[in-house]
Amino acid sequence: MATLYDTSGDALNKAAVSTLTLTLVDDGRNVVNSRDGQNVLDANGGTLAADGTVTMILSPSDTAMVDGESDLERRYLQFAWTWSDGSNTLTGKEDFFVEIKNFQTSSASGVGWLG
Repeated sequence: MATLYDTSGDALNKAAVSTLTLTLVDDGRNVVNSRDGQNVLDANGGTLAADGTVTMILSPSDTAMVDGESDLERRYLQFAWTWSDGSNTLTGKEDFFVEIKNFQTSSASGVGWLG
């Protein structure tokens, strides 16, 4: 989750937001799962709450490993939005990353049952 803010640092009211998009890329900066400026304003796994809180649910295709040999990959998410302050249309951008763990190539160790 993340929160959209206006230029004065106040959380944006959902009614002021006109667009919210997501671009998702891998470590090589290749677009993942066709998410290149994709609308996520209450669509495509994205939800914007009345208080400006964004929730984004990534799909399995968003987190599929690109390099089958790696144990860990990153996905970079860029949210971009437009909103109105009553007089002007303004824009904002924020970047995040998530780490994707490849459990198929990772060695696992665990704790057995205690008797």
